[in-house]
Amino acid sequence: MDERNTAVPAHAGETNCKYCTRCGRKLAMDAAYCDGCGHPVNSKAAPEVSFAVQKEYAPEKISDIIGKQREYYKQRFAEMKEGGSKVSWNWFACLGWFWFAYRKMPVEAAVSFAIYLLLGSFGTAALALRITLLVLCGAFGNRIYFKHIERTIDKIDSLPAAMRENAVREYGGVSGILLVIAFLVTSAVGGGLGVIDLVWKPSVRRALSHFFYI
Repeated sequence: MDERNTAVPAHAGETNCKYCTRCGRKLAMDAAYCDGCGHPVNSKAAPEVSFAVQKEYAPEKISDIIGKQREYYKQRFAEMKEGGSKVSWNWFACLGWFWFAYRKMPVEAAVSFAIYLLLGSFGTAALALRITLLVLCGAFGNRIYFKHIERTIDKIDSLPAAMRENAVREYGGVSGILLVIAFLVTSAVGGGLGVIDLVWKPSVRRALSHFFYI
């Protein structure tokens, strides 16, 4: 049952309050928006500011979604918002896909790793391009993470109220498991490419061919 569409009956004797039709929180009679979920409870004001309320309400949930190092990231997010800048340096983000995986951004981790691998095909320029990629991760990592936080909050807000607490634990915080997976995938791919490169070198091919034909 979708709790967002479930109206909460008024309690006897509580004539000076009303209830949010989305999460059931008790509100003051003159409240225009729910201070629990941000849902507009004043139908006249809803068309104009419902989107703005969602964005203003989001920062109140950021701490729970970030988990570790919440104060650092909240400060970086505030600085970007106030200054209107998309750049906010983060040394840990220079770890690229490892940092993305740790911060529960598997898609971003996979994309950055794929780009890193593709840059290896540029010959002598590969090293410089790969370093540039990691520098860009450090410069724009906080911006990418903030957008991830916003999407996560929207996803959790779309769930019934009873499911949101578990969703915060599932989608928020950090993941040591994803970090380990990123390390294992990197090791496996790197090792595999190394073996392929070694085997297909002409001198190695000749040596192996000579050995197996003895």
